[in-house]
Amino acid sequence: MDKERIYQDLKRIVKVPSVSGTFDEARGGEEIFRIISEIPYFAAHPESVFRIPVEGDPFGRSSIAAFLESPEPSADTVILMGHYDVMSADSYGQLRDIAFDIEQLTSRMNELPLDKEAQKDYNSGEWIFGRGCADMKFGLAMSIEILRHYSEQPGLLNGNLLFAALCCEEANSEGMLAAVPFFNRFAEERGLRYKALIAAESYSHDDEDPENTHFVHIGATGKCTPMFFCVGEPSRGVSPFHGLDANLLTSEIYNHMHLNVDLCQSANGVTTPPPICLKAVDLKLTYSSMSSIYAASYYNLLTVDTDARETMDELKHIAEKSFDAALRHIRRQANAYENHFGTRYKLNLPKPCVMTFSELLDGARNNFSGDFDAFLGNLIRGWLNNDKLKIQDAAIRTVKTIYEHYPEKKPMIIISFIPPFYPDTYPDTSDERVPALIGAVNEVMSFAKLHYEEDVRWKDYYMEISDLSYSHLDPEKNFDSMFENIVGANMAYSFPMDELKEFDVPGIIFGVNGKDSHKNTERIDRHYNFDVLPLLYLRLIENILQ
Repeated sequence: MDKERIYQDLKRIVKVPSVSGTFDEARGGEEIFRIISEIPYFAAHPESVFRIPVEGDPFGRSSIAAFLESPEPSADTVILMGHYDVMSADSYGQLRDIAFDIEQLTSRMNELPLDKEAQKDYNSGEWIFGRGCADMKFGLAMSIEILRHYSEQPGLLNGNLLFAALCCEEANSEGMLAAVPFFNRFAEERGLRYKALIAAESYSHDDEDPENTHFVHIGATGKCTPMFFCVGEPSRGVSPFHGLDANLLTSEIYNHMHLNVDLCQSANGVTTPPPICLKAVDLKLTYSSMSSIYAASYYNLLTVDTDARETMDELKHIAEKSFDAALRHIRRQANAYENHFGTRYKLNLPKPCVMTFSELLDGARNNFSGDFDAFLGNLIRGWLNNDKLKIQDAAIRTVKTIYEHYPEKKPMIIISFIPPFYPDTYPDTSDERVPALIGAVNEVMSFAKLHYEEDVRWKDYYMEISDLSYSHLDPEKNFDSMFENIVGANMAYSFPMDELKEFDVPGIIFGVNGKDSHKNTERIDRHYNFDVLPLLYLRLIENILQ
């Protein structure tokens, strides 16, 4: 392994400011395509380098794949995977213009205020700073060098390597969702058997982690984003108890959802944090003396042990409790007003109504003369491409539009999920590939301790969001209950449900030692990442492929 080539490729990949959701992101993929195509093997086999476009993407983004075939025919294949999009460099202040130049930035990091740990790492000279170097362009540079290494020494490889550099991971994982059908189709066409998927994501140390430890993560935390769309009954300022403010429904949902520890999940000794509200919005656009008809809120809900049907039932229960609490609040305040002032306002309170998105959509379809899905799809594409709405804001507008075509106009709470959606995943040990992968990793851990004095350990569930979530859908977790309630699925947001069920590969995250991903002190250490990790990867690949 040539660590100087890894470094030069890292410089090139970081140099492109492939910020997620920009035209520069597409440029990042093209630079990776060029680097791979310069490797003599791929220059001679250009048909083995692929672009996997995100269909209908306004930025023209593609994921990049490269297939290195074993000299001896083999079905066994290891997927090396990572993403090339990064967060913006706005936090770098006066160094923003050099945030993507690892040499300039590393030499000038002391011009920014650094915390004690970052200052120590900077002073040591053993860390490289730069936007995206940890999350996760070093992993891509290393994986490209692995392709080059085995292409130059083909006799070492007893199987195939499929490399994938994905776009859009930092946003809605459109890159991985486009890649999964490609993986399935490619395996069928070539007669491949995927033995393992390895992602070189950066990992963050928890406070309880021993110093100088490195990790292999098995399993990935999931994330769903439940949205509650509230429809009220407007009331005038002079008759405030004659109606139902949609914001009151939203506030009661907030009280029942935000930081609700009953929604935390535990598995294998790992517990998720409670949900938080990501956005609460009133859809009233202009001033009037009427209360709001529409309001919406959505929440970050992390999972490790989801039964989708049970989750849906829990969310329905919360919506029902919130609706009841809103009505009780109105009654209580009306009684208080009468007790204080002797005047009784007439109440006009609706019956509580909670619906799922799929129920609302079915009702609107049946009430529409024509192809409702085509009508809705055209609207959504216009909002995304012409109005430049974010996909989450388009989801809010989508539910409002569907409600407007629903035959019954009455106050209600509509429960849906909005992008992004990440299933939690954990390898199935009844799959013979899983214990084989675990055994291969265990051997590498022992090897790292014996030969490099590096402590590499297992850790259950990668607690950041990652594309590993799409490597294995547990059929017992009833994900269809969530899939059918994702707003704009395959309209605003390509979500290949059937292909995701078909794609089933034991996956791990074998991490880059980095710190402060997404911060202006993002960095990787030179010794472990350049001198040790690439050699551990080679040994792991060869262990998996026997």
